[in-house]
Amino acid sequence: MREKEFLREEIQIIRQINHPNVVEMKDVYETKKYMYILMECVEGGELFDRIKSNEIKEKEACLITYQALQAL
Repeated sequence: MREKEFLREEIQIIRQINHPNVVEMKDVYETKKYMYILMECVEGGELFDRIKSNEIKEKEACLITYQALQAL
């Protein structure tokens, strides 16, 4: 059950984040067994998959890095 408590703490932190470069958490639903986190829908697929398959050009990588740093 420590995992669920840790997750609840993380959710409280995520609820406070409001930045255009960070995917928004819309809501959380919890049952006795599972916790469901409803996130904003973002087009384009997983960034990790695009990096892994070398689909990103240098200029695009610079822009993504800049946006990530702004979010931090």
